[in-house]
Amino acid sequence: MGYQYMVCLYTAVLALGGNEMGPRTNVEILSIFIILIILAIYNATIFGEMTVLVQMCTRKSTDFQEQIDVANTAMKNIDLPDDAQQKVRNYLITTQGTHYEQKELQSFIRMISPSLNVKVAICIFTKIVKKNNRLARFIQKESNKRFEIMKQVNMSIVNEKKSIV
Repeated sequence: MGYQYMVCLYTAVLALGGNEMGPRTNVEILSIFIILIILAIYNATIFGEMTVLVQMCTRKSTDFQEQIDVANTAMKNIDLPDDAQQKVRNYLITTQGTHYEQKELQSFIRMISPSLNVKVAICIFTKIVKKNNRLARFIQKESNKRFEIMKQVNMSIVNEKKSIV
């Protein structure tokens, strides 16, 4: 079993790495050629995705650094005390992710139709309401009241129809 594992590993390294291979027949040359082309495209795809991810991280980091630079300049210009400056920097650092997520959500909301916007808002706020016990109880009480009112209105309509007939 160890020998088979080593042969598989050797073949995989040669195939993935595109190292020198010594095909002997035309069929082997054609198959290795096809495999190398496919693996070259696969490697290019992987490196392309990695480049995009690194670029996105760099962009986020650059945007955040610009925010910090603007804040530092403004704090120096208004002669803010050092402890207050540090508190502002800490605030910006701790809320960085939240601000970016908010921008992503606003961009998403702008892209969708108004009807889908309402559905998304309901989904978001339903999760929030379910987490807040007091608010959930209040909404449950209000919905029960409205249900009772609707039931009474419905019963009065039924009674009116019966009296007309």
